[in-house]
Amino acid sequence: MATEFATSVDYGLTLSKRIYYGKGSATSPPVMAPPVMKREQEGYLPEAVMVYAVVPDPEVVDNPDVPSYQPYVHGKCVPPALIPLHMHGVSMEADCCLDTAYVTVEGTWRVHCVTTSRKCDCRIAIPLGEQLINGRNLPGNVTGTGSLLGVEVDIAGRLFHTKLITEEDAEFQENVAKTKPGGRFLRGQIYTFKIPQVDGGSTLSIKVNWSQKLTYEEGQLCLSVPFNFPGYVFPVGKKISKREKIQLNVNSGLSAVIECKCTSHPLKEVSRGAGKASFLYEAQVPAWSSSHLKFSYTVSSDDLFGGILLQSPSLHDFDQRQMFCLSLFPGKSQSRKVFRKAVVFLVDISGSMRGDLLENAKNALLASFSNLSLEDSFNIIAFNGEIRLFSSSMELASKGAIQNATQWLNDNLIADGGTEILLPLKQVRLSYHPSITQLLELTVASILTCILRTTEGVFIPYHDTHMELPGYLMSFLMGINVTWPNQHRALKLLSDTSESIPLIFLITDGTVEDERAICNEMKSYLTSTRAISPRICTFGIGSYCNHYFLQMLAQIGRGHYDSAYHPGNSFLYVLLYIWPDFVEYRIQRLFSAASSVILAGVTLDTSKHVDSLELFPSHVPDLSSGSPLIVSGRYTGTFPDYVKVSGTTADMTNFAIDLKVQNAKDIQLDRLFARRQIDMLTARAWLSESKELEDKVAKMSIQTGFPSEYTQMLLLKSGKEPEPVLMQEILNKIDLLKKVDSSNQNIIFLGSLGVGFGNMKATAENTPPGFEESKSYEAADLLVKVASNCCGRLIDHCCCMCFIQTCSSMNKQCSIVLTQLCAALACLECVNCCFELFECF
Repeated sequence: MATEFATSVDYGLTLSKRIYYGKGSATSPPVMAPPVMKREQEGYLPEAVMVYAVVPDPEVVDNPDVPSYQPYVHGKCVPPALIPLHMHGVSMEADCCLDTAYVTVEGTWRVHCVTTSRKCDCRIAIPLGEQLINGRNLPGNVTGTGSLLGVEVDIAGRLFHTKLITEEDAEFQENVAKTKPGGRFLRGQIYTFKIPQVDGGSTLSIKVNWSQKLTYEEGQLCLSVPFNFPGYVFPVGKKISKREKIQLNVNSGLSAVIECKCTSHPLKEVSRGAGKASFLYEAQVPAWSSSHLKFSYTVSSDDLFGGILLQSPSLHDFDQRQMFCLSLFPGKSQSRKVFRKAVVFLVDISGSMRGDLLENAKNALLASFSNLSLEDSFNIIAFNGEIRLFSSSMELASKGAIQNATQWLNDNLIADGGTEILLPLKQVRLSYHPSITQLLELTVASILTCILRTTEGVFIPYHDTHMELPGYLMSFLMGINVTWPNQHRALKLLSDTSESIPLIFLITDGTVEDERAICNEMKSYLTSTRAISPRICTFGIGSYCNHYFLQMLAQIGRGHYDSAYHPGNSFLYVLLYIWPDFVEYRIQRLFSAASSVILAGVTLDTSKHVDSLELFPSHVPDLSSGSPLIVSGRYTGTFPDYVKVSGTTADMTNFAIDLKVQNAKDIQLDRLFARRQIDMLTARAWLSESKELEDKVAKMSIQTGFPSEYTQMLLLKSGKEPEPVLMQEILNKIDLLKKVDSSNQNIIFLGSLGVGFGNMKATAENTPPGFEESKSYEAADLLVKVASNCCGRLIDHCCCMCFIQTCSSMNKQCSIVLTQLCAALACLECVNCCFELFECF
C-alpha cells in the first residue's frame, strides 16, 4: 500500500511537469530527490500533513489560471496519479501537558494542477506523531502513540468534519453498512482519506487535530512533530503570501520551573508562569519547513517530586464522579539505587517470527544483558511448539554466563515449524503457540530455582511429556497442601528475597486460545503470593497478536507494555526500508524502563477521606528512573490538602512523600487521560466480556473524540453546493438512476481506527506480521486495469494518420478480424457498464 502510494506520487510529479505557469515562471516547483537511505519511490511518502489531487485521467492536468492547451494524453493512470497540491500557508499549535501533547495543524492548499472545467478527488495524508530517537526519525506511534481526534475541511462553502459513532449506530445506517471504509493507514501512522469531487482551482482550508505521547529521555520530556514539507509543494508566484507559524504551550501541571533544552525552530519565549511557558515562531518564509519540530524541556528538581490535580466533571460528562491525576517524577539525581533483578525472558520462536523479527528480538536480548549487574540473575525460555530452556536454574549475570547465553541464543533462537506435526501427538493442549500459562508458570519455577538453593530440596525439571509440574508449582505457591520437598523452608526463603524484583519479559507476535484463562489464573496467583510478586512486562509484534491481552497481563503484573505495530503490510515495510532495527529499539526501551525500578510497592494513602477510588491502571506500577509515574482515575469523597505516597526503595527502607493537591487549571483531565483510560477499559471489557464496559468505552470515545474499538469514524458534509451548469444538471439526473440518496452523499464512512483483538487464524498458520491475503476480486480488477492501461500506452505511440494508413493496407480478412475484435471489446464494455448500473440498485 505504501509502495503504491509513493509510486502514484512519483507519477503525479511527472504529470505536473505539463503545467505552464506563465511567462517568467518556472515550469514547476523543484522536485527534491528522495533520500539515499530510502528506496527511491518510498522517499515520496509524506512527512507532514499533505494534500494530493487524485488524477485517473491525465488530460485534466493543466493550470486553472493559465490554460496551456496541452496535447491530448491517451490512456488512464492505474493506479491514479497523486499530484501534491501547492500549500499557501501553514500553522501549528502544540499543547504539552505531563506526558501528552495535543497538536493542531491548519493550512491552505490549492488545486493548482486541474483545469477549472474538471473535478478531481483530493486525498489528505496525516502523519499522526513522530518520535526522535538518537537523531533518527520514525513516524510515531505506529504503536498507538498518535490518535486522530478530528479533521475539518472547507472548500468554497462545502464543509467536512469527522464524527465518531457507535457500532450500533453504524449498523442502522445503510450507507455506512454497505460502504467500504474510505480511510486507511499507510506505513507507520500515516492516515489518509479522500474528499470527493473538488473543482480545479479550488482552495482547501484544512484543520487537523491529533494527540501523541512525549518521550522521556535522560530526564527530559521530548516532543517531535512531523513538519517536513518537500520543495514541490511551495507555490509558484511572487504575489502569494507564504506564512509559517508555530506556537508551543507547555503546562507541567506542577509548580516547578520549566527549562527549554533543545529546539529545532527559532522559537521565542512569549510568556512564563508557575509551571507554564509559551513559545512562538512566525515568519514570511522563502521555503516551507524542511525539518520536523523537535522540542525538549525539563521540569527542574533533583529529587523525587510530583503532585495531584483535581477537577470536577463537566455537565455533559456521563460520569459525574470527580477526576484526579497523580504524577511522580524520578528527578535528575542519579544517586538512587536500582532494585536487583531476577529476569526471565520468554521469546516466541514460532515460524511467524522468522527472518528480521527474530533477529531483532535476539539482538534486543543481547543488548538487554548490558543492563544487568553482577548481582542480577536471568534465564531464557524460547517457545514455539516446544519449550527450550537456557538453564534449569537462574544464572547470575556474570561475563561467562552472558557469553553462554549469547551462544545459546545463536543456537536455539531459530524459527522452525518442523516440530508442529509431532507436537499434537505428545501434548494435545499445545498448538503452534504453547499455552502462555504454562510458560509463565515455568518462568516462576525458574525464578524459584534460584531462591530454593538448598541441598535438601530437589528441583523437579520441566519435561514436555509431564504436565504435573505447573500444577504442583501453582498449588505450592497458593499455599495448598501438596507433596513438595521442603515446602516450609521454600516459603521462608521466598519471603526473604524481597531485595530483588522477579521480572517476566514476554515477547510474542501471535494470539492464543486461552488468553482470558491466563489472565485470571495469573491474577489469582499474584494476589495470593506472600513475597514481592513478579512484574510481568509484555511486548507485542505486529497486528496478529491481541494487544489488549498483553496490556491486561502487564496491568495484572504491575509491569509495562509496549508494541511494534503498524497497520496492514506497512509493518514489514518499516522493518525492511525505514528502520530495520525498530523492534530491537522498542524492546530495549521497554526493558530499560522495567529494569530500572527505584521505588516499588507504591501506594496512596486516601482511605480516610475518599469514599471510592477507581485507578487507571488498577494496580499502581513501580517508579522507574527512566520514566515518570502517572496514574489517573475517578473518585467520590474529598481529597486532603496533601496525600502521602509511600513505597519501598532498593535498600529496603520505607520511603514516603507528601504530594500537594491542587485544582487543575487550563487542563482538561478527561481528555488528557482519555487515550490510556480507553485502552485500559477496553482490555477490561475484553477480559470480562462485559457489554456494559464496552458501552462505557464507546461513550467515553464519543465524548472525548478519541477513537476506540467500539466506535467508527465518519466524515460528514454540510454547506451548500455551487450552482450546477446545464451539463452538470444532466449528469445529476443520470446519477439518479443509480438510486443514491442525496443525503447519503453527505456521509463518507472512514471506518474504525482500532487495532483489533488479534488474529487466531494467522497465528495458527504462522503468518508473519505484515503479510495479508489479497482478495481475489482486487487482483482481477488490477489485472483488467493494467491490461487497459497497456492498451492505452500502445495507442499513445500510434498517431491517427499512421493508424488510417495501416488500416487501408489491410486485406479483407484482417479487416473482418479487426472489426469483430472491436465489436467484442465494445460488448464487453457495455456489459461492464450494465454491471456497474445494476450494482447501484
